[in-house]
Amino acid sequence: MLGFSWNIQINEEVNLMLCKQIEIEEWVIDAISDEDGHLSIKISNKDGTEVSALGFDLAVNNTEWTERFSTDKIESDYEEESS
Repeated sequence: MLGFSWNIQINEEVNLMLCKQIEIEEWVIDAISDEDGHLSIKISNKDGTEVSALGFDLAVNNTEWTERFSTDKIESDYEEESS
């Protein structure tokens, strides 16, 4: 997104209701809705390796978006277990 940075300094001018961080096991998800209603999502993993979208469209209808994510470590561990 042009002009957008995750290095936002939170201060009195930022509406804290627009930002949300959740943790699910080793995943950290930051979601930010801007003043125009756009949603930006940052996904990271505590394993510290690169995150990638696996390119699966898992949505069951046209009113939602569902994606599957992995990391280099998850994929490496899976390959080791499979061999």
